[in-house]
Amino acid sequence: SLDSGRIERNAAPSGSICDAIVTPQPGELTFPILSRLAGPGLVVSDEEALRAVAQAFLRLKVVAEPGGAVALAAALYRADQIDGEDVIVVLSGGNIDPAMFARALETLT
Repeated sequence: SLDSGRIERNAAPSGSICDAIVTPQPGELTFPILSRLAGPGLVVSDEEALRAVAQAFLRLKVVAEPGGAVALAAALYRADQIDGEDVIVVLSGGNIDPAMFARALETLT
């Protein structure tokens, strides 16, 4: 949607562990705001999101769900795609079940 400049539907509305941030399409109210203020965005894999969940826990002592850790994943694993030296990351959502959390921690072993 940001690339084309118009609201487009998500071709893959499910299938990611980052289910909290997968939406059918941008909202009518939020899309104009994002178009005006947001950058191009980055894509991270489910594996990178899981690794970011584990890093947040081990290094920051913060529990985040995969969808809430995608910004950290982008900063950690896609730094070459980010302009500038300073990066602000928001971590959110502790709604992660024990099996998914264990899976995240296993990515670092």
